[in-house]
Amino acid sequence: MRFPIGTLRKAEYAWFGMVVFFVWSPLVSGVLALCLLLSLIVLKAQRNIWEANIRRDCLAKGVEPYIDRPTSPLTYRGINLLLLLLAGFVLAYLFGGTIGLSGVQWFLIVVGFSILKLDGKLFGMPTVYIVTEQGIGLGHGDKKLFVYFDEMAQVVRVQDATSLPVYWELFTPTRSVREGVLLVPRDRKSFTRFVDWIFLAPTDGEQFLQVIPPHLITDHV
Repeated sequence: MRFPIGTLRKAEYAWFGMVVFFVWSPLVSGVLALCLLLSLIVLKAQRNIWEANIRRDCLAKGVEPYIDRPTSPLTYRGINLLLLLLAGFVLAYLFGGTIGLSGVQWFLIVVGFSILKLDGKLFGMPTVYIVTEQGIGLGHGDKKLFVYFDEMAQVVRVQDATSLPVYWELFTPTRSVREGVLLVPRDRKSFTRFVDWIFLAPTDGEQFLQVIPPHLITDHV
């Protein structure tokens, strides 16, 4: 399923049109809602297909991978949601009735569009680590990467992640992390021309390291 991700990601603009046309033309609004729903389904399907391909290509038959889906703290998501709702109420009050849109429409536009457009920043980037016999599949938003253990020089425990080097690529729900795991490339430069050293924030760091080949694990770079 090779769909243009950039185009699908812009489908959130259909939400704006859906809310605007709801009163003037319910039919147009319904069509836009269908387009938005289909784009979200396709994006979800692509993530599922990527995970299925890893299971097929990088695992022996009948073997289950170790899968971790770290999330941002509940307080982080809750505070951002409350701030977003507050902003929606304020803007709905200020702009309600302008350009033919009611306060409810303004509220739905602000809140709905922000959730669709800025979901990763507001609630944490969707992140998954899939550890197989051959390596680790890394999903971070629209980024999909598989790093073989043979490509790694070290897997390093990082106890203090308050200040991270700029060349570390963060595959974490948020940039605010306290500790994690660093994947160091064997060639000492980068894994690919686009990805240097990779920093992960597993839900349970010790459990995550238990499924990594022991000879790679260290406490220092």
